Amino acid sequence: MGLSRRLFLKYSVSGAAVLGTGGLSALLSACSSDSTPPVSGTSTPASATSPTGVLSYEGIDPRVAENFTTPLRKPGTEGLFGILDLGAGPLTLSADSGKMAIFGDRSVPVRLYNSQSGGRNYQNPVLKISKDLSCDVTFRNNLDQPTTVHWHGLLVPGSVDGSPLNPVAPGASYSYKFSVNNRGGTYWYHPHPHMHTAEQTFAGLSSFFIVEDAHDLALRQAMNLTLGDTELPLLIQDRRCNEEGELDYSPDDMEKMMGYFGNVMLVNFTPNPALDVDTRFYRFRVLNGSSIRTYKLAFENNGNPLKFHVVGTDGGLLDKPYEVPDVYLAAAERVDIVLDLRSARPGDVILLKSLAFDPKDTHMPSPAFGTSLKPGEAFTLMKLVVRNLVDAGGALPATLSSLPALPSASDKIRTLQPARNASGDWVMKIDGVDTLYDMNDFPIVVKKNAVEFWDFKIGSAGMPHPIHLHGFLFRVLSRTGTPPEVAAQSVDASGRMVTDLGFKDTVLVWPGETVRVAIDFHHCFGAEEHYMVHCHVLEHEDMGLMTNVKVIA
Repeated sequence: MGLSRRLFLKYSVSGAAVLGTGGLSALLSACSSDSTPPVSGTSTPASATSPTGVLSYEGIDPRVAENFTTPLRKPGTEGLFGILDLGAGPLTLSADSGKMAIFGDRSVPVRLYNSQSGGRNYQNPVLKISKDLSCDVTFRNNLDQPTTVHWHGLLVPGSVDGSPLNPVAPGASYSYKFSVNNRGGTYWYHPHPHMHTAEQTFAGLSSFFIVEDAHDLALRQAMNLTLGDTELPLLIQDRRCNEEGELDYSPDDMEKMMGYFGNVMLVNFTPNPALDVDTRFYRFRVLNGSSIRTYKLAFENNGNPLKFHVVGTDGGLLDKPYEVPDVYLAAAERVDIVLDLRSARPGDVILLKSLAFDPKDTHMPSPAFGTSLKPGEAFTLMKLVVRNLVDAGGALPATLSSLPALPSASDKIRTLQPARNASGDWVMKIDGVDTLYDMNDFPIVVKKNAVEFWDFKIGSAGMPHPIHLHGFLFRVLSRTGTPPEVAAQSVDASGRMVTDLGFKDTVLVWPGETVRVAIDFHHCFGAEEHYMVHCHVLEHEDMGLMTNVKVIA
């Protein structure tokens, strides 16, 4: 098990003194087993547990749409995923071990970020702040391992990036203070300690960091949306659980090398989630918080494909909405989706699904409990049940934001390729040279304000890798050698997909493919800043599939 029983600590939850056994059961439990239940109630479906209390996999299998009866955990004003405004002043955030009910009312070990503000308690708060304001977070590590808070996608000095270069020891504190320079968008935060990233993130440590700017607020107003209700952050994670409903992080040697797949699906920590919706616009800020799994997101209305609009990616809004039938989303990527339900009718059942696709990945998960969810297999992520015919007004604007022109020239071109060396270790090939990770080595040195083109490349016999750069956003310039199934989603002559059109911090590179990106290393920080680039398969991070980047004046 990834979490030992000696780590079961109690912590406060929204008005309750502590989270004891079942403390969140009313929030995360399931309701009636009817195929289109009202999304409310606190009873556990009979199919979820046997008379002996052992979890029944048949009752939580995400391939069975009838299982989706658990009310989705929506961000509120406190508690789990409560929306917390960072603009209100300094904040204290801690990483803690504790218990939470995920399947029914049985409390199981988890690790969560905790905070208190205005007399309210928060777990994994959705942090919200306006562009150009100062973020002031004092972080305390209450775990028994080193950890960090990595502000994924944020443009920050290296000292507060939360990379493995600045670990926080057990019992120690660290000050993360920086100005928020990003465009409005959906970013996130999670741990990034060397060799412990996968385990700690799997156990529950991750949530959203939402930056708002004029464009973002204008979109919300135009569609008459409310953050936490009709504008919903959705954290999608596959997790492996055992028959007692505990999260089971126990990778074997192959899974440490190739990535750890789950056998159940959680959205905002909710298994088999269902959401009541009305006939209006909805905006979903979708984050893939899985260790390795890629999703092919799509909607179905009563079994029929339902197109939607992509309005944003990792680094904020696109220039305009793009209508698509489906979209790939790799680990750590985000996609901002608008779903138009104005033509729906009460009683319609809409499924958010991951469609079947060729994952170009031959290793298969082998959980001891339940049934393996194979890479690329089709299943349901969430059920939406249309309840009310309403006229909420609003419209999806034809223009969303302004994107600068793509760079046409660079100061330097580099090639980075995840690969295995002769000893079987993961290495980052930099311009053809194998580079084993060394915490104190900086193989990539970049001049401040330089514009560089980087080619992320995967060999034809390799596996897909989502590549993430710390501290800077980049633009995708082209894709070449893309597998035909994926290339079918390209929207321009450069082979780019809709999710490539905006600013990015993570990009999925398929076997045989080369993805060229442009990185503007302009910043206003110190004379020398330290960052990194790595594969965001969490086990690959822990196995050293990354390299340090030094930016000098």
